[in-house]
Amino acid sequence: MVSKMKHILLTSLFLLFAGSFLFAEEQNLTLTLEYEIPDGVDTVFSEDCSLALCVEEIRADGKVLSHFDDIRIIPVCAVGYTAPAGKIGKMKMEWEKIGSNFVWNDGRGILFSENESGFFIPKTNSYMLPIDTKNLEIRYKVLLPTPDIEADSLLKSFPENGCYTPTYFQISKISKKGR
Repeated sequence: MVSKMKHILLTSLFLLFAGSFLFAEEQNLTLTLEYEIPDGVDTVFSEDCSLALCVEEIRADGKVLSHFDDIRIIPVCAVGYTAPAGKIGKMKMEWEKIGSNFVWNDGRGILFSENESGFFIPKTNSYMLPIDTKNLEIRYKVLLPTPDIEADSLLKSFPENGCYTPTYFQISKISKKGR
């Protein structure tokens, strides 16, 4: 009898925890950014490969957002490829809800750069968006795969001579639905 009650209690706690986790996931903000796939392109980066998304500017309600140093443990994005399913490609931008903000990292995680004194300073390519934002404007282009791009090099930066799409501009109205 005691064993059965422990099992019920543990199951209830698990479901309570899982339910709050699922609720937290529903609080994230997912944007889909589209781009035109040029003729002759046989392979594109998968839509969840944020390493291929080259963000030039993000504005929240008209205010330019700058990078900030996000010191959380940030998972590094896997590099994935897929065959295009038409002329329009898609990149997903997943903004995680943290407190009263949404946070997006470009998938490179925490990078380290050496300063003049020889110390390695952590930095991230993360943006913070206030949760009460109404309009989000993103200017971006997408890197297309070429044989000379090594997946590991994408974790450091974009290739200078990479093949990029034209720059796109998307305005997204952010509703309170689902928050």
